Amino acid sequence: MLELIEAETAKGEAGRIAIKVNSMNDIGVMTALIRASRAGVRTELFIRGICCLRPGVAGYTENITVRSVVGRYLEHSRIFAFGEGAEQRIFIGSGDLLNRNTRRRVEAFIECVTPETREGVLAILDALRADREKSWTMQPDGSYSRAETVPGTASHDTLYEYFGEKTVEPLPPEKKHGWLWRLFHPNKKNCTEMRHKAMNDALALVFDVGTQSVRAMLFDAAGHIVRSAQDIYEQPYYSRNPNWAEQRPDFYFEHICIVSQRLKDQSPEDFARAASVAVTVFRDTTVCMGKDGRPLRDCILWMDQRRAENPKPLPAERRAIFALAGMTETVEMLHRTSACNWIAENEPELWKKTDKYVCLSTYLNYRFTGRIADSSASLMAKIPYDYKNRKWDKNGLTRCVYDIPQDKLCEILPSGSVIGGVTPEASRLTGIPAGLPMLATGSDKGCETIGLSVIREDQAALSFGTSCTVQFTTRKYFEPTPFMPTYPAVPNDMYNPEIQILRGYWMLTWFKQNFAQAEVEAAKALGCSAEEILNKHLGDIPAGSDGLLVLPHWTPGLSTPNTRGAMIGFTDHHTKYHMYRAIIEGLNFALMDGMYGMERRSGQKIRHLYLGGGGSRSDEICQITANMFGLPVSRIQTHESCALGAAICSFVSLGKFTSYEDAIAHMVRIRDTFTPDAEEHKLYDRIYREVYRRYYRAVTPLHKLLGAITRRRNKKNRSLHEAQRTVFHSSYTTGGRLGSRTLSTSKKSSFKISR
Repeated sequence: MLELIEAETAKGEAGRIAIKVNSMNDIGVMTALIRASRAGVRTELFIRGICCLRPGVAGYTENITVRSVVGRYLEHSRIFAFGEGAEQRIFIGSGDLLNRNTRRRVEAFIECVTPETREGVLAILDALRADREKSWTMQPDGSYSRAETVPGTASHDTLYEYFGEKTVEPLPPEKKHGWLWRLFHPNKKNCTEMRHKAMNDALALVFDVGTQSVRAMLFDAAGHIVRSAQDIYEQPYYSRNPNWAEQRPDFYFEHICIVSQRLKDQSPEDFARAASVAVTVFRDTTVCMGKDGRPLRDCILWMDQRRAENPKPLPAERRAIFALAGMTETVEMLHRTSACNWIAENEPELWKKTDKYVCLSTYLNYRFTGRIADSSASLMAKIPYDYKNRKWDKNGLTRCVYDIPQDKLCEILPSGSVIGGVTPEASRLTGIPAGLPMLATGSDKGCETIGLSVIREDQAALSFGTSCTVQFTTRKYFEPTPFMPTYPAVPNDMYNPEIQILRGYWMLTWFKQNFAQAEVEAAKALGCSAEEILNKHLGDIPAGSDGLLVLPHWTPGLSTPNTRGAMIGFTDHHTKYHMYRAIIEGLNFALMDGMYGMERRSGQKIRHLYLGGGGSRSDEICQITANMFGLPVSRIQTHESCALGAAICSFVSLGKFTSYEDAIAHMVRIRDTFTPDAEEHKLYDRIYREVYRRYYRAVTPLHKLLGAITRRRNKKNRSLHEAQRTVFHSSYTTGGRLGSRTLSTSKKSSFKISR
């Protein structure tokens, strides 16, 4: 509603607003109406009871009139009209404009689009305007006066006659409806059938914002992708220092706008069928917002490995508790690697100016709706979040690790909630109709798990993306590893315990860059991907890669801060294809270890696996996975399981389906299933239990020592980068958005500063 008022405000003296409610005291609405009046917008308020806005005050509300009509009937219609003529938008609502309605209740706000409905609603407003018998006008001092009475203009009598003429013949007793239904449905068609027909035609618009690209998709209620568009980033991130990764927050919204307009160009008709919009975003990336809602600096991405050297010390009693639990090193790593602590230490003035510290998903919601709010299933970052209870952690054990002031945090909404309508500005940039509801869904991994149909406790989702994860879905909260949280699932009564390998199938990209240039060139000539060529060689290498074993921890995990990657077992007959297969097997060994640990902690027994992510496109990788886990492995009808999960959430929220189980039954189909080879599974099981687990435990102390030695050396070189940090920081504070954008996208300037 505020956005609609603002749209009329932008028209100036050409703007028109008419509102009819029983009472009004919401300060946000009244403030917006005052701004509209000062801009010249003529506003008619028909408020029978309490009205806390005084009209006719010079310089403020001289363009506002307030009238109260008290007559024979207790008449309760709520009407909201914006503009005039053919472009006028008319709404009806269930609630008044009291604080209790706008802040503490769920109310309906519905647009009238059919000619019959618009005519009936406008008839009510016309009758109120003509009433000179039962109406009272509020004066600037808050008192009411009555104009000269004109008999025969009482609006209640006029409306009684109007509705009487519109009423159709009574229906049979078993199908009798009220007068409102007969007024707006004179053809007697069942409104439930009409609603289902409209929902069957509706589509869910979903944006999947990834690390490497953004995709826009329109899904129907059968889970089909009706339209899709993708935009691959030319430069996914930039690095000012080794192991840093940053990007402009608006970079992602700009690419959303590109794919949205591209999708609309494909079929304006299908684009217009969108009943909602949702965004699912990669995790653990945060944005510092100023009071004006603009970013104060580029966001630090999830793969960034910088550390705060001297963060605010943890309380002594908390350090003692962490030590007793054996979590000192893990907590220390979380404390030092959190972006908020690094910014507070290295950019203290910017941290003081930060009004809101939010996840990237929250910022994108704000760009769409103007509301700084996010789903309880999207807040996966180094922030003080109580994952079990889906609220901000105010006094919990780990609150001190990310000690962000409460007023810097966003509003939390249940998954499936309406965040708000698309603003006129976002509509102009994306092509999405203004007012289209934006829904709170979940993070990329949470949506992917739902999209893969993993809703039961005997199922697990494996994600073979830039990072690899194994996720369960459960109604019981448990820690996947000691003192590490379980994430809220997209269904509001469920959780997604997870083990993550941070550098998952990114390792194949690393392998290509360093060992497979010949395949990369061949792929260009053949018009395919280098992975397709490499995957064909997987069958040439036996299970176990002839004794070559990979520990895939190229980046330490949250609960394993001292792990490092390793390849062991090299001999002179090993080839790069052995290395390629060993990386895939190593990732699966790590996921197996995580899955078995979660089974022990939860008492669950996984009997079926569902694969998503880029790696799942390979039949060879799927078969290797089935053989290693010894479980059937299934793929669904689309590789876009993350976006499909967001669409499932959207249709449940829109009321198309009664539950997530119902939605999954209608929208997800198994495409193929890979059955494990029993002999190969026995071999893999022995390697896992007799070698992998032992080696992992044996080398961890050496990895810890090696890390300590190299970190001491790196500290000596840190001063070389201080000038670079100053240059980039000043570009944001002095050059504004354009200056930062130019600098961050210039590889040449970035290289020179690094030198």
